[in-house]
Amino acid sequence: MKRVGRWTWMLLTLLLLLCASVLAADEKTYIELDETVEAVLTNSDRMNFYLDIPVDGMRMLVDWQSEETCNIYISGKTHDSANTTNADGNTVLGVQKAGEYTVTVYDNSLKQGETRTVRFMLREYKNDAQEPNDVTPTELHDGDAISFTLDGGDRDQFAFTTTKPGQDIALTFGGFYYADRTSFKLSGIGTSYTIDGNGTVFLHAGEPGAYQFSLYMFYMSGDGEISRSMEVHLLDGDENELNDTKETATPLPIGTDAAFSIGGINDEDWFSFEAVPEEGKSKIYTLRLLDFDPENSETVSYKIYAPDGSVVAGNSTSSRHTRVFSCSQQGQYTIKLSASDIQRTLLRIRVEEGGDDPYESNDTWIVQPISNRAS
Repeated sequence: MKRVGRWTWMLLTLLLLLCASVLAADEKTYIELDETVEAVLTNSDRMNFYLDIPVDGMRMLVDWQSEETCNIYISGKTHDSANTTNADGNTVLGVQKAGEYTVTVYDNSLKQGETRTVRFMLREYKNDAQEPNDVTPTELHDGDAISFTLDGGDRDQFAFTTTKPGQDIALTFGGFYYADRTSFKLSGIGTSYTIDGNGTVFLHAGEPGAYQFSLYMFYMSGDGEISRSMEVHLLDGDENELNDTKETATPLPIGTDAAFSIGGINDEDWFSFEAVPEEGKSKIYTLRLLDFDPENSETVSYKIYAPDGSVVAGNSTSSRHTRVFSCSQQGQYTIKLSASDIQRTLLRIRVEEGGDDPYESNDTWIVQPISNRAS
């Protein structure tokens, strides 16, 4: 058996030392919530700590345990899986999903040879009773009244379930004061709407089932947070629901009225009627929209479609409206109605043959001779 030479031993020793240094460099330092973490920084250091997050959507407040502070942020496997924001002057770290994340601390203001020792603790951050609901939504029910708080990095998710076709959910917001300049966004069910004052917003649902919306900060001066209230009520749709599409349009017999409710985000009501012009000729019809409230008018838009899909007429109105139009095709015409605002409006619709107006009889008056007028 050959003896191992001195140089061979030295080479093996160097290799072992190199492997040990590589393994040491790759070793991860894990931290936990509610424990103090100490980091000694130089001007070129970016120290990484690793944290296992147990809950989707968790947010954590950076609680500095030393007078000295530094830059800190959290990152995950993808760019949008984590975020670092400011809430009421404090640094808050947030994540989308449970799992392992990297917390990085650094201070580029240090000069060559300078060091800085910082200590911090990460605490779970809940700014209201619904948290954490940035990912997993809070389930709402008819009659619920809650308070919620939003800050720059917060996005509160909510869910509700409808049980009947065409129900609306009424969200009544409170807590705004006179000359309040703050606002937040309501996003969901295919829309985004700015909430900047007290009042009620209606969300329109179609088929019975689960729906979801979110609230997040839109405008606020400074790095603070806002707290507001929200009441939830489920409202039944009218007897024509579901009629939110051309294919589900409610048949409207000529000369009869149909009551309907229009409004709420994403609501459309469709009606259909049969036109019977003579071959090669046109026939006159009249559309009437009735029962607008003059003290709380809402703008309603309509379009009338011929059987071939072409637009026959269209307009917008916020008061009682009459539209005479011509039908040259035989078959089913459809009328699409939609509201430009978020309020719920109860109206009536009627289609008649010809252009006479049976509702105008109460708008006439008798002009008395001059000799009979009161002086």
